[in-house]
Order: sequence, then C-alpha cells, then structure tokens
Amino acid sequence: MKRKFLKLVITLSLSVCFGLGSLVGGVGRQALATSVTESVAAESEVMVEDLDSTSKEFYDFLTKYSDFDSSKLNGEDKKLYDNITKNFATYVTDNELGLSAEEQKVAVNLLWGLGEEDVSDEAFDEILAYVGMDMSGFVKVVIFSFQEELTDVEVEFYNLIIKSHELDVTKLTEDQKKIFDTLKSNASKFVAKYELELEEDEIFEIASILYNMMDSSTKLSTKLLTEVVYYLGIDFSLFEELSGEFFEKFKDYVPSTSVIFDYVNIAYAIALDHDMSAEDIDNIAVKLSEGNLTAKEFVLGILDQDGFYSDNNVSDLVNKLYNVILLRNVDEDGLKFWNSKLDELVKGGKSTKDAVKYVANEMMGSDEFKAIVEDFGLKY
Repeated sequence: MKRKFLKLVITLSLSVCFGLGSLVGGVGRQALATSVTESVAAESEVMVEDLDSTSKEFYDFLTKYSDFDSSKLNGEDKKLYDNITKNFATYVTDNELGLSAEEQKVAVNLLWGLGEEDVSDEAFDEILAYVGMDMSGFVKVVIFSFQEELTDVEVEFYNLIIKSHELDVTKLTEDQKKIFDTLKSNASKFVAKYELELEEDEIFEIASILYNMMDSSTKLSTKLLTEVVYYLGIDFSLFEELSGEFFEKFKDYVPSTSVIFDYVNIAYAIALDHDMSAEDIDNIAVKLSEGNLTAKEFVLGILDQDGFYSDNNVSDLVNKLYNVILLRNVDEDGLKFWNSKLDELVKGGKSTKDAVKYVANEMMGSDEFKAIVEDFGLKY
C-alpha cells in the first residue's frame, strides 16, 4: 500500500524528460462543493461511450469508489483508511470547505482508491480537483497518513513539496525575490530549450522546489537531492543546467554514482515506464558501481520483468533493447536483422521473453556494449 501511494507522487509525468504532474492550482471544490452523490448521478446520465479516455477513466473510478464499503477493511488497511479520514477532516476545517459528513466520506473513499489501483496522470489530476485538493493537500492527507513508516528523508522530501506549493512570493524580501525570479527564469529557459509542454504553474513549482531546497530550514542531503531529481524526471547533468549559477549550493550533495544513477534511471524509464522508486534506483546504481551487480545482470534483470513486454510489437521490443543496452535508437538495418531473428526464435518454439533474452545476450556480446560498460566503469 505504501509504495502505491508514493509512486503516485513521485512518478507523475508529463513528458519523457520531465516528471512533474499536471498540478492542480489552488483548492477547487468542484463537484464536492454541491453534492458528490448528485454529481455522480448526473454523470451517469451521460453516454459513457461518448467520453474521451480520461473522462471515462475518471467516471469509472468515481463509480467504483464513491460507495466503497470501508467496513470490510481490517488491520493496517483499516488503520490507514482511518488516518486518511482524520487528516481529511482536518484539511476540510483548515480550508473551510464546508463539506458534509457524506461528502467527506466519498472524498476519503476516492483518496483511498488512488492507492488501490494505478490511474493515468490526467485522471489523477481530475480526481484531486474533484475532491478539492492540490498536491500539497494530497501529501498532508494521504502520504502523511502513514508518516510513521516514512524515512526522515522521505518526510523531508514531502515537506519540501508542501512548502513549494504553498510558497507566497509576495512575502519574500527583495533579495529573496531576485533569487526566486532567477530560478524561475532558468526554469523557463530550460523548458523552452527542451520544448517541454509545461504550464506556468508547473514552471513556478520547479523554481519553488529549487528555492526551498536552498532555504536553511531544509536539511539538504544526497538522498534528498536524489529524490528531487527523480521527482522532476531529469538526470543529474540536467539538474546542474536547470539550477544554473546556484548549482554550487547543491554540487556537494551529488552522489558519486550520479552518472550510473542516470543510466539506471533512463533504462528503467524506457523499459518499464519508471516503475521504481528513487531509492531503489540508487541502490542498483551503488551495486553496479561497486561491482556487486554486473552490467549483463542488470539488463537481464530488467528483461525478467513483465512490464518490459506490455503492449509492444516486435519492433518496439527491438528498439527498447537498443535503448537499454546500446543507449541509442535502433537503425534500419539493425531493426530488420533483429526483427527477423526474434521471429525465427519464436517460430522455433521459444517464448517471447526467452527470445528477447537470447537477442539481448547477442547484443551484449558486441564491442559497442563492452565499450559502454568500460566508459561507465562497470563490471561486464
């Protein structure tokens, strides 16, 4: 349960390069301001087949969890549900939302549902807006419902997210405002350079995170910086570019395995759509750097996971292999050759997974892969 919730916060993504979710600006009550029950009833009159994919996912989620029966929960699940209920009641009072007990119950059910199943980034945003909550509220209500299970670094990271969403630039001093404006300008240039489709509030959050990281109240550490880099969906080299002249404040906290971390991070992003936490990626990077995990073992470990094979035709699989093993897109000749090889192996009786592993081992025997391993200083 814990990892599902953490994954929702950490791995929200807008593009291949950036991992910021489409953030909800301010507290908008939307349907809950009137009546959740009435809203769902009205929604049910819409022809579901006429909805776009996000709206249908949102509608199906509401239908499934609005009337969730929490009385069937027990043990740790019941404890977590009760904590969310208590935290949400506090959130409602603090933000003067004026929700009835019934509306609060439905909202808690929906927040609980977000931990029960994966939803798209777009649907996640719709659900938060429907509940009347931004990401800061989600952290306070849901993530901190199991705060006793979080590490000190995780608590520091989530507090950083809260502070970044609640930053009021009108209360900054003139010098502080200059720093923030410079960070925001850097973020805007970065977004323009890499043609990222981010809104103004998302650029604001990037600047706000960097600004709050430099605040004396933030316990900056290598692990915290790693969490932030992962949350932003970039690598350490891009973080240096993003932070610009302020990188001096962060450079001592860049891990010695940063290059390998970037490699592992990118490999998993391509192969499995970032289905790992920053901590897990860092652990793998350390094992690789210390020689306790070979490069071949790392690649084959990725190929053991079913997520590598989901919704992919042969051409997609070959290109993913090239990206993970050779760190580049497949060329036309390579695609033709390996497509033919995979087809031959599958027709010969091998499973798709075994055929892909066979091809991967062939690729890893190439001089190109061995040169990459040597450049990274890894054990072959």
